[in-house]
Amino acid sequence: MDKNVVCLLVSALAFDAVFGIAGAQEAATGRSQPATQLETIVVTARKRTEDIQSVPISVTAVSGTDLENQNVRTVGEVVLTVPNMSVTSGSNSATAPTYTIRGQVQNDTTAAVDPSVGIYVDGVYWARAHGSNAALLDVSQVEVLRGPQGTLFGRNTTGGAINMTTNDPNFDGFSGSGSVGFGNYDQVDFSGVLNMPITADRLAARIAVNQQQNHGWIKDEVTDERYSRSRQWIGRGKLLFTPTDALSFVLSGEYFDYDGGAPVEQLAFILPPNAVGPNGAPLGLGAIEALLESGFTDNGQRHVVDDDSDAIDRISLDRPDRTWTESQTYSLRGALDTEWGTLKSIVAYRKVDTSSKLDLDGTPYEIFNVTFNESNVDQWTGELQASGLALDERLNWTVGAYYFTEDGVDQTAAQTVTAILGNRAASPSGSFIENDSYAGYAQGTYRLTDAWSLTAGLRYSSDERHKRQFQDIANPANPICPAGTTPRSSGRCEAAFKRTDSDWSYTFGLDYQFTPDILGYVKTSRGYRAGGFNTRGGADLPGGGAFGPETVTDYEVGLKSEFLDNRVRLNLAVYYSDYRDIQSTLLTLNPDTNQGAVVVQNAAKGEIVGFEAEATALVTEGLLLSGSVGYTDAEYLDFEDLTGDRSDEEFPLVPKWTASASVQYTREIPIGSVLLRTDYSYKDSIVFQRNLFPPYTEAPPTSLVNARIGLTVMDGKVDIAAYGRNLFDRRAKTFALDLASAGLGFVSNIYGEPRRYGVELTARF
Repeated sequence: MDKNVVCLLVSALAFDAVFGIAGAQEAATGRSQPATQLETIVVTARKRTEDIQSVPISVTAVSGTDLENQNVRTVGEVVLTVPNMSVTSGSNSATAPTYTIRGQVQNDTTAAVDPSVGIYVDGVYWARAHGSNAALLDVSQVEVLRGPQGTLFGRNTTGGAINMTTNDPNFDGFSGSGSVGFGNYDQVDFSGVLNMPITADRLAARIAVNQQQNHGWIKDEVTDERYSRSRQWIGRGKLLFTPTDALSFVLSGEYFDYDGGAPVEQLAFILPPNAVGPNGAPLGLGAIEALLESGFTDNGQRHVVDDDSDAIDRISLDRPDRTWTESQTYSLRGALDTEWGTLKSIVAYRKVDTSSKLDLDGTPYEIFNVTFNESNVDQWTGELQASGLALDERLNWTVGAYYFTEDGVDQTAAQTVTAILGNRAASPSGSFIENDSYAGYAQGTYRLTDAWSLTAGLRYSSDERHKRQFQDIANPANPICPAGTTPRSSGRCEAAFKRTDSDWSYTFGLDYQFTPDILGYVKTSRGYRAGGFNTRGGADLPGGGAFGPETVTDYEVGLKSEFLDNRVRLNLAVYYSDYRDIQSTLLTLNPDTNQGAVVVQNAAKGEIVGFEAEATALVTEGLLLSGSVGYTDAEYLDFEDLTGDRSDEEFPLVPKWTASASVQYTREIPIGSVLLRTDYSYKDSIVFQRNLFPPYTEAPPTSLVNARIGLTVMDGKVDIAAYGRNLFDRRAKTFALDLASAGLGFVSNIYGEPRRYGVELTARF
């Protein structure tokens, strides 16, 4: 166990000894005491409310209160306590992180590629991750489902799903809360929640807002500008209407706006001048070295910033990095209770506008600057679902139909080595994308006996994709188009492509209730992810850069248990995944020129083996220990491309081990209650791309320690807290960009946040 965890445990026991008399006095007065059993956790992992210990799948749930106690601000920070899950920063946007579950990952954020891990907010699928790392505002619970979700959460989620639920309006009275927080790097947070019953038991509204900003920690050594600064605002409004006791509607609207620094690339490695590959072809431009001051290099080859360098937060760029993202999400949910069950519907619209300006070389010279514009990405979704009980309530069934449509544009413009080669600004290029998906599904759980239950589900999905690739013509009088495209009257070179995929997904499982507190299960599930297109590759790529669908067939054995009068909870799962036609975002090299490009391509076959364990123990009244461990062994069994056999490569962004440990202590004192908590998380080493230049294109193992101390007074109406995140200031590498292999002669890295600390004040009424 980490030394910080041990220290806090000792402190908690000492605190208990000091305040033991006060606690006894509080017990005599009848004030509520800390829980003597673990709380029941209710989840909707099977589209119905159930005790998490009775659900025969691998799922982790974190309540809104637990999120606050753990200092969790975003969905990306939830992963710190979830086994076999990790998150890395997006390479081209500060608002689009990449999520990995059980070795399944897709780190391309364009609209022509679907993620492996689905994000669902109040039942609405978010096809694009932009805005998913916004502040967790008025959230009631976050659930992480591991493994293929082929049936109920079937929108191409082969790796798992993040299911987030926000608080709906209620009729419990006029209430709300407000909070303010201050932290280092001039961090300022404001948030407020207001619940308003309008008419008794018929109409209620809820409004939640949050604004936060900081001035950043990465500083330009020449201009003193802060590149990691950020400002974000999120607001959500909900209206609950219950025209009858059996019928209800929830209308929701959410707006998110981010304006701040983009992911900052730090120059990490430079090829020597005139470096060549095994066939004698040049690896880089060579002349890049002439731009760099003598302090940047050592004999032509040295990493400039390493993982332990104090220069991580110092940089000098030729232009400021910036990301701007705006998203709007609107939904209408309806539920009708009938004699035979419940009929539900969800209709939603989501719009994402985003752009990023990046200096990918991290130097004051114009070597490689890129502007990413992903604008006007609109999606509509509709789902109709019916569920209920049948056969003397022995069968719990769900059927539904799903529709998804999305269109948008992914546009890129780059400037390459202008100081050496003159104006090399590429004409804007990109792709117009249109995606359509239809699905029907059914799933049921039949109770064979009082102990045995059988679950079976099936889903059919059909997906159609269109890509119209374009590049603006620099000289209309002499229209020269790249291979694979033709000139149009619009002043662009264009090429159009289309593909259609369809497949079946399923789940099948058997569970046995050994005792009221011990459940064992076996299950298999199959997930499918539609094919797509590479939008940043040229139209001369085979089929316009198309890649095929992938499938994952998963086999899982699990145990869910509680002991010692519900004071100890232990959940275990072992799994094996048969992975076919793997959609991997990998660096591929032209064997003739040694030049490379990062594209999504299919690897024929792979397998993933792993296990997960989660434990929680209420040691004494108020002292809660919890921890998790996950193991993922992912490997290619068959993978070849133009460069030859690549089956010995590692899966990108997949740590072999993840682990966490938490200690939480609560105590009643004369003026209220005190909370002490510390959280430790560990993530094994990962590679980011084809690992040709280790250690610059890989991240070493990382450990993070967070802590929080809080005081609740005035009968729970006021909270005062101090927090610290990344207490030991471990600067985790969150992304590596290998442009040495792509012909530009360098590797650059992105690093995570430094130590953060602050105070918060929350008032409720």
